[in-house]
Amino acid sequence: MPLLDLVNELLLSISENLESEGDINAFSQTNSRLHNVLNTYLYRHNVQRLESSGLWWAAQQGQDATTRIFLEVGADVRAKGSDGRTPLSRAAGAGHDAVVKRLLDTGKVDVDSKDSDGRTPLSRAAGAGHDAVVKRLLDTGKVDVDSKDSDGRTPLSRAAGAGHDAVVRQLLDTGKVDVDSKDSDNWTPLSEAARYGHDAVVKRLLDTGKVDVEPKDSYGGTPLSWAVG
Repeated sequence: MPLLDLVNELLLSISENLESEGDINAFSQTNSRLHNVLNTYLYRHNVQRLESSGLWWAAQQGQDATTRIFLEVGADVRAKGSDGRTPLSRAAGAGHDAVVKRLLDTGKVDVDSKDSDGRTPLSRAAGAGHDAVVKRLLDTGKVDVDSKDSDGRTPLSRAAGAGHDAVVRQLLDTGKVDVDSKDSDNWTPLSEAARYGHDAVVKRLLDTGKVDVEPKDSYGGTPLSWAVG
């Protein structure tokens, strides 16, 4: 009997005995009928046997439709990779707002989950300058805007050091950030911005009227000394 004359149940049984996801995928590509029969099975196989690793990939790549299918077949939105990052962390860090929204809409994500570097999804988005994602995370009202990572840096520190003025403004507008928070080297957000020559961010921080303009870091430097050094 030709392979394609087999009933769907037998085709699925064959798939279950293949050794790897790659083998199953190759089998499913034989023709359109096999693809239709096995496509959902492939997603479930990944969820059940590979710890929802496909969802991490879809989130990182901004594949919203693929993310939706993984969620429909029961992928674990809190699953962490070897780096401790969740799908939300990956999507946020890459700036994929649509995927971030879809993950948040499940109501099951930990919005402040920390990865192996102690960074939250907000920290990842802020440090990369993804202002739309930062806004969406802030709008949940559930994020710790002053969460410190393994280097003692907050989302504001990350954004300031990278010169992301729009994100710095968003964080300041929450009224909940410590503008003088110090990291493990005693750098403040102002120190970071001045050190790397981000004039717009320096001005925005100074305009708050709340920053210490001469904090000394662990190397004895100040924002002014780094700016003119």
